[in-house]
Amino acid sequence: MALVSLYDPYAIWDGSEIFTSQTVHILLDCMKDTYDINKQIAFNLLVACPASIHPFKDIHFTLNWTTVATQCAISPKAINVSTAACMFKILIRKSPHKICLPANPENCTACEEECAQSDGGNKGNDEVASLTTQAYQLDLGDKERETSIPCMQAFRLLSQFVELLKSQIEVARKSLLEAAFEAPIHGVLYCVREVICDLQL
Repeated sequence: MALVSLYDPYAIWDGSEIFTSQTVHILLDCMKDTYDINKQIAFNLLVACPASIHPFKDIHFTLNWTTVATQCAISPKAINVSTAACMFKILIRKSPHKICLPANPENCTACEEECAQSDGGNKGNDEVASLTTQAYQLDLGDKERETSIPCMQAFRLLSQFVELLKSQIEVARKSLLEAAFEAPIHGVLYCVREVICDLQL
């Protein structure tokens, strides 16, 4: 937290002297802090951090980060929901890989282990990503169209949030009590709002 406490939005400093692999991981851990102000300061610093230093280049790290963020988003605890929003916002800005939410985030531990044990050096990103559980995908037809759409990562994530909300609504229609504990809608809606506001979509 010492690094976070030094943050000054009006200061001029050389990021190459501050950001290292170690400090970036510390800031990423701060995204899970119990105080929202600490999360926001860590987020602002991570946004300024060069993408070359971020661990999101590693597909395994990105998959695990996405899974944890999704689990937090569907948690009934408000503190987890705010953590999820911060995790998704930095993922949108820094991940070079397509964001794919797990269809069953509560049951993807085995899948994460399989991804971690796979030989990433011999597999393409799409093949490694296929090791995850069935994920919602936004079909854009071709890569040229995909890269021409502004804020593509955000739109891809928002489209998956909509699909996740649909599944949560189906649970609520069957049992409000079950939905309150297993498929609370407020967390995903909060993440939708935070992503839209952050990028001013």
